[in-house]
Amino acid sequence: PATTNAGTINPSDNITITGSGFGAAAGTVYFSNADDGGATLISSGVASDIISWSDGSITAKVARGAGTGPINVNGSFTSPGNLTVNYAHLDINSSFSGFGSSTRQRYYLRNLNSAGGYTFLYETGFSGNAPAVAAFERALETWRCSAGVNFVTGGTTSTATVSADGTNAVFFDASLPSGVLGRATSQYSGSAIPGVCDLSNTVWWLSGVDVQFTPDPPFPGYTWQFGPGSPSGTQFDFESVSVHELGHALGLGHRIALGDVMHYALSNGAAVRTPSATEIAGANAKMAYSTVATCFNPGSSGTQMTAATCSSLPVTMLDFTGAAVNKNILLKWSTVHEQNARNFELERSADGRSFHMLGTVNAAGNSNTERSYSYTDIKPGENNYYRLKMVDADGGYVYSETYL
Repeated sequence: PATTNAGTINPSDNITITGSGFGAAAGTVYFSNADDGGATLISSGVASDIISWSDGSITAKVARGAGTGPINVNGSFTSPGNLTVNYAHLDINSSFSGFGSSTRQRYYLRNLNSAGGYTFLYETGFSGNAPAVAAFERALETWRCSAGVNFVTGGTTSTATVSADGTNAVFFDASLPSGVLGRATSQYSGSAIPGVCDLSNTVWWLSGVDVQFTPDPPFPGYTWQFGPGSPSGTQFDFESVSVHELGHALGLGHRIALGDVMHYALSNGAAVRTPSATEIAGANAKMAYSTVATCFNPGSSGTQMTAATCSSLPVTMLDFTGAAVNKNILLKWSTVHEQNARNFELERSADGRSFHMLGTVNAAGNSNTERSYSYTDIKPGENNYYRLKMVDADGGYVYSETYL
């Protein structure tokens, strides 16, 4: 096909190259490198990705790092037209279990939090940046609503390193290389039952993922735009980077598609917060096999992922306001939907970044009608920023926008 997908194990995504002079022995197929916009060529580096090879015809799997652009054989023959790559899946290349050589295998998203998927924890320094938290929450909701990816948040952690510790940490990291706005690092595990669940039935799964962001300012002379407003020419859009890194977390690779979420680079002043139809198709394909039963459930892998919906958040807010009443601050809010909501935690800050809890108000639990709530801050400071922490029955939570 002239249009295909990279990094998959689907035979329909393999490409056949016809011509002459390729040689009788298997050589190398090169693809446009999605990590640099096609400035260089890459090969998969896995011999088993060559399905068949003759002097006049080659059938091969498309390397996971392949992007839209020309292909090349043996460094000598370049295609006259482009191969279009709609999306790329990250993959596993291993001889485990039962393969005679390193072989491409897919990995699954799983239910590792007993709520259908994965829970991200904010490092305490990150959690104190309310605008960054809100932008990351919007990015999570984007993938939940567009493809049902079951990613939620559920508290804080002191972890601010990338490690295979089972904690899905989100944090600022000043050690990221210059020009790198964010990075998602995934960890994988695999298990098999020899003779029963092995080879293509081996269960590989995403066992953890850490997401790093460069601190503000991300680049000299430029600042983060945490939204929800659009970035200026001297800002980089934090929500766009969050959607991109969460795309990697769910298993999507880079693309060569300027203006799309998984394009390898983001320009200052650009906001790319909504996945394209092809990127959603890539996420849907990942969900299609991640939400069905595997050959067996390895002990530490949970079960298959449960697809989330837009209503997976505990509360849908209608409004959140405040007013001075007799030297106090009366905070009011209302909801139009609650699902397994436990309570609201009122938080206050003097600078809009470092918050502390004032008190709690019980939620309705489950409701599809409008409900009103209030809380009175009897000792307000000179400057007051407020936000709501909406906590569900399982301990997961999301924050409201900050109110001044």
